[in-house]
Amino acid sequence: MKNTLRIGILFLLAGMLLISACVPRLIIQPAMPDVVIAAPSIPVSTVELIPPGADRHYMQEDDYLIMDEALGDRNRYDWVAIAKMLAPPSENTKNQAQFMRVTDGVTVWTQYYAKTRIATDADLRLGQEVYFSSYWDDPEYYEAPRTIVDSRSREWIKSRIVDTSELFKNLVMIGGGDKVHKNALRVEVK
Repeated sequence: MKNTLRIGILFLLAGMLLISACVPRLIIQPAMPDVVIAAPSIPVSTVELIPPGADRHYMQEDDYLIMDEALGDRNRYDWVAIAKMLAPPSENTKNQAQFMRVTDGVTVWTQYYAKTRIATDADLRLGQEVYFSSYWDDPEYYEAPRTIVDSRSREWIKSRIVDTSELFKNLVMIGGGDKVHKNALRVEVK
């Protein structure tokens, strides 16, 4: 009998708890609307601190872009890499400088390298040789790197501007027909 009484009391308490837990919601609900929090429908860009001595492409003052050969007239584009100069060119090195690529630490000798800066509107003209990261988040065009990892762990590209008819959209076309956002472009420091 004690067990039956205990079980009965437990069911009674459970029932009261169930009813009392719902009652406040039933009484308050009509007077208060449900609150819905919606996430923004557009992606929010990650903001990354640009290190001292670097520009908005995360290129540092002592960075160079190196390549295996000159762009030439036949090439649409060439792959280039960010590197640090280890030894300057000299007669003893056949005017080649020694570099270390930042992506993999490999040491390279080359005579084809450039110190670059971010392009200005005045630089955006037909035939201008330009450099840009291979960062491509938007399927329509290459963009400026958004993080230091995007900039320094990817290859870069050297090409020429072949069409400026979409500059009103902030886009130029480079050799090969790809489009690049103007904020992604760099030019050689002369």
